[in-house]
Amino acid sequence: MISVDYTFVLKDVIGENGLEKIDIGKYENDVSKAIDTIIEDHEKGKLSFLNLPSDFSPVQEIESFVRDMPFSYENIIIVGIGGSSLGIQAIYQALLPYYNNIFGKPKVFFLENVDPETIYEFFENIEIEKSIAVVITKSGSTAETMSQFMILKDVFDKKFKEKASERIIVITDPEKGDLLKIAKKEGFKTFAIPQNVGGRFSVLTPVGLLPAELAGIPSRKILEGAESVLNKIKNKDIFKNPAALVAVILLEYFKRGRNIYVMFPYSSKLYLLADWFRQLWAESLGKRYDKSGKEIKWGQTPVKALGAVDQHSQVQLYMEGPDDKIFGFLEVKNKRKDMKIPEILEEYSSTSYLRGHKISALIDSEKKGTELALAKNGKPSFTYTFEKISPESIGEFFIMMEMQTAIAGEILNLDTYNQPGVELGKKLTYAFLGREGFDLSAVRDILTKVKK
Repeated sequence: MISVDYTFVLKDVIGENGLEKIDIGKYENDVSKAIDTIIEDHEKGKLSFLNLPSDFSPVQEIESFVRDMPFSYENIIIVGIGGSSLGIQAIYQALLPYYNNIFGKPKVFFLENVDPETIYEFFENIEIEKSIAVVITKSGSTAETMSQFMILKDVFDKKFKEKASERIIVITDPEKGDLLKIAKKEGFKTFAIPQNVGGRFSVLTPVGLLPAELAGIPSRKILEGAESVLNKIKNKDIFKNPAALVAVILLEYFKRGRNIYVMFPYSSKLYLLADWFRQLWAESLGKRYDKSGKEIKWGQTPVKALGAVDQHSQVQLYMEGPDDKIFGFLEVKNKRKDMKIPEILEEYSSTSYLRGHKISALIDSEKKGTELALAKNGKPSFTYTFEKISPESIGEFFIMMEMQTAIAGEILNLDTYNQPGVELGKKLTYAFLGREGFDLSAVRDILTKVKK
């Protein structure tokens, strides 16, 4: 359901900034070893994200739970941040009506950032009596999530009394963490994130599947889409494996100084897929050291842009600015809905040429124009084409990007699944708020300089 066109990275097309097929093919052994390692790690139980599309047992539990729910709801509240939120947002944007929170039901709200004003405004206005909440954190201790969960639990307890536990669902580690302990004590329904699946790889677990089902999106079809492409993304032939192909294109261009990757959906419905991917690529591959301890400071900065909107805000920079970017377009071949521009205002040059065209033809032409203009300026790009937007194609995209990231990480000899650069900031936050066992000793020298 998703194809990749890499015409506009080829030297024959865009000139000296392009690649020859031999530049891609030289990664053949690296890709083969990477895929072998990834599959072996899954077979040994070290990893599990690649096994998720073939395991439908969580879906069966989710379908049964949602079907037998003893009450109705008009609001879904998702409490989570990062990998516990971004994939869900992408699913909802792609598969629910775009203006669902204005015109449709159930409405969906995300308690994500700990901005006091937005949190206050939310609880001032939400109709709690019509709400259900899903609290998600793999660790069971994420400060942003736990603080908002505490507020939400207090509000639910006051509103629903002894029935509050029916309205709160928890998704967390199956064996450890304070949130799991709280859920067991309070009687919340819990769903598990497999221990060998990190947060940013968890969208095909109950993290993404349960919220989808609650909103009427068939979670089973999301998994089916991911499963349908498994053999393709395990293929060791780079030119037959879209995950491997894009991984090596991005790695090769990083070597050539293009350390910024702009993901450029030409569909508002796919915009938050780029948001989800930003975390996946940045947190997985932005590393100071490789597995051997060698300092490499690798990191290709992912940026999102929206076509055609950002033609009017970013493309000037992309066309004439530094040669440090590679572009990945997302487009949709068959739009689910379309409109024809009325055949009116013939007498004006700015409107006469638009008469009778479909809106889909306009946005497709905008994408082609941007792609060709970039190529004319020697800027490389490739395109993911979605046959259509569906639960299946969204599931396919998720697993393809996860495998792409895993392959790149193995070729670079990185630990793709940790995030050591995030940990110090978390520990300092705990210290500032007085959490037992945490202090500011790691930054005492900085604080002394600041004080001076």
